[in-house]
Amino acid sequence: MPKRLQRYYGAGYLHFITSSCYRRRALLGTAARRNLFLKTLEQLRRRYGFVVVGYVVMPEHFHLLIGEPDKGNPSLVMQVLKQRVARKLLRSSRTRRPRAQDSLWDTTLNQTTSGSDGSMTSWFGASANEWRSYATCIATR
Repeated sequence: MPKRLQRYYGAGYLHFITSSCYRRRALLGTAARRNLFLKTLEQLRRRYGFVVVGYVVMPEHFHLLIGEPDKGNPSLVMQVLKQRVARKLLRSSRTRRPRAQDSLWDTTLNQTTSGSDGSMTSWFGASANEWRSYATCIATR
């Protein structure tokens, strides 16, 4: 960031803003993610009271042409916009990391069929309880 950067607010000018995603990744590459961005922009437009003259949302960056907000300034609006969109995108893409013993559970207990006597057996012929005890032995080693 350049030092001694001067920003002039309060004269009622339009502000052309361009911003890229982190490392120019295509984080806005799907229609759902672009809609999330636009929905967040609309919420902030109402909250801070500014005019959106035009926008372009591309997969890895966006351009905005906005008026000055009634509350705050364009820098604050951009900060809040980027934070909210990033948090929502990260929250939706975050998944629990699988542990080593989880892979055994996924491949065996989810592949069960019901036997003629009503008992659950896996595709490998062992019952679900046998696989559970086997997995417990492996996990405790």
